[in-house]
Amino acid sequence: MSLSLNRIVSILAERSGRTFDIPFQRELKDMVHYYRGTILKRSLEKNALTRRNFIQSLVLEVEKAPKVECPIEFGCVYRTKEILPKPIRSNNILFDFVGSADMEIAVPHIQEYNITFLKHSKYTGKSPRYVYKNDRIYLYNFDEIQYIGIQGVFDDAKLLEDLKCDGKACLADDDPYPLSNDLIQQVIESILKIELRLLPTEEETEVEVNQEDKNDG
Repeated sequence: MSLSLNRIVSILAERSGRTFDIPFQRELKDMVHYYRGTILKRSLEKNALTRRNFIQSLVLEVEKAPKVECPIEFGCVYRTKEILPKPIRSNNILFDFVGSADMEIAVPHIQEYNITFLKHSKYTGKSPRYVYKNDRIYLYNFDEIQYIGIQGVFDDAKLLEDLKCDGKACLADDDPYPLSNDLIQQVIESILKIELRLLPTEEETEVEVNQEDKNDG
């Protein structure tokens, strides 16, 4: 199981000799989020097939889409109530899934300029579609719906803390952090070396991470 954000920050604070410095730990959280995005994108560029290891599932509330903000000429029906973190593309994938809240029925993506052709299609004119624009998902040809399911790899994990999934934060500080332990290792080492000007030995950081794995088991 992946370490939590609180545990990662605890490791960094201990190595810095500032275990009880709360403002410093808040800064460390921002650093962890930043380096996660950078290191994860680099990892996916090298091997896009590992994408499946970083997919996160969200169940988000939707609302009626204001006509003035709708990117679809013929009118949206719903949109995600909150702004989404930007997805990280790999293998030309925008989102890995958009559809029903139980993640069972997928809705195809469509570019807004293709909606015109869809509307006049005899066979697919009434089929549900989604458009992604302005960091929201807009739903077209939908009956009444309250929540949608979304799966993807998201850039800024910090923004997941502000999103509500089933009434609580989509990512809490004590939840497993959305990154594999080998890349968490790189995040810890990068922050210690670049941001904190500390040079950890390989044993120091690996012992911390591996010990947490044993504790989780």
